Amino acid sequence: HKLGPEPNQPNTLDNCSDGTGGNYHSDESLDAIFISSDSGEDITEGSTVTVKADAWCWDNGRYDFIYFFHASDATDPDWNLTGRIQCTGGGKQTLSVSH
Repeated sequence: HKLGPEPNQPNTLDNCSDGTGGNYHSDESLDAIFISSDSGEDITEGSTVTVKADAWCWDNGRYDFIYFFHASDATDPDWNLTGRIQCTGGGKQTLSVSH
């Protein structure tokens, strides 16, 4: 099952565009990202949030990692590593980090 580029591209802050290479749920993929406030309130500057990523990890996951970054200004980002999490197995994994 092969999918093409996302319909609302570009959806990145840099020049890394979506491509047509790879096979869905055979090769690694990032399927969804969820961001929520730990307090249950609206997300505001200084809020602690949890970022969950639904990823499709290859084989046993030993070579697959998700890197979470944050920046205080999306228009002029200075990226800071929030966390690096390894997949714990192959197939669908939900990985999360709080910041």
